[in-house]
Amino acid sequence: MIATALGQALEDLDDLLIGETEYQEIVGKRERTLNFMCGAVTFKRRLVKLTDKKYVFPLDRYLQLIPRSRFSPLMVEKVAKLASHSVLRTTALAVNLLTPLSISHQKVGQLYQTAGTQCEKQREETTLVTVAKKRQVPYLYLEGDAFCVAIKAKHHHKNIFVHRLQLTEGITQNGQRRQTLNRHVFTGLNRRVVFKQAQDYLSQNYDLQHTTVITGSDNGSGYEPSCFDELAIGAKKHDGAQLYCGPWH
Repeated sequence: MIATALGQALEDLDDLLIGETEYQEIVGKRERTLNFMCGAVTFKRRLVKLTDKKYVFPLDRYLQLIPRSRFSPLMVEKVAKLASHSVLRTTALAVNLLTPLSISHQKVGQLYQTAGTQCEKQREETTLVTVAKKRQVPYLYLEGDAFCVAIKAKHHHKNIFVHRLQLTEGITQNGQRRQTLNRHVFTGLNRRVVFKQAQDYLSQNYDLQHTTVITGSDNGSGYEPSCFDELAIGAKKHDGAQLYCGPWH
């Protein structure tokens, strides 16, 4: 029932998108089946011809669906996150037991690589908006780490390193819960690209001349204290710390 209702809702959204936008030509409707968390969902959406002679599906573009993929973006994200903390066969078993879907460990590996590719593509296409007035804060906290994911197949295996940087302005108390202030996370498969993203974000959003930047990592390769110096350029002070907190959390 949920899958049927979701399919109808997607078709209604397609009607709304077509009604609000003028296209040169509507070619017709095409059917697509996607695996969502609730199961397989089948729906029809319109194929249109733009003024530049290109053919697009407005619904697919609006929802940012991955071309030719049989899985929804959220499903790809959840499988990739689970695979980053487990082996592929265990991830496939969890998906098969906890959802209406059936997936192989080979497909889990493909989805994990798809998620990484989409992440890199989105990072490259995203243009940071220049802030009119940069933030001035007394402290900024920047943590860095990387973890290895082993993608195993029948005749070969491949290790993929995921790099992360987490930037916060500190911690605030909200009742009995502690929350990070203005948390921003940079993630990718290329360490240099991730560091460059963080550097661009800092330069465009913060005035560091009165800020103490505190950085920390496990001192692994590429995450030595000196590697964070470029992220603290222009800061009042840079304090580097070596953390022994184990896996990223």
